[in-house]
Amino acid sequence: AGLLPKIDKQDVINTIKDKSLGEATEILTSLPQVEQVDVTFSPSVPLLPLVFPRLPQQISVDVKAQ
Repeated sequence: AGLLPKIDKQDVINTIKDKSLGEATEILTSLPQVEQVDVTFSPSVPLLPLVFPRLPQQISVDVKAQ
């Protein structure tokens, strides 16, 4: 079983809220022990810019071992 890095999910959410997908991906991949970032927007709305919501409660973070 892989060990999970110690990542404060609420801190991550507060950091990426209101950021573009590119900015958020750059921030997340710079965290220690993070090898891969997968982002899913739900619901998927075509033609709209991919920006994280401003409200933290509308963002969820899952940390998984590789």
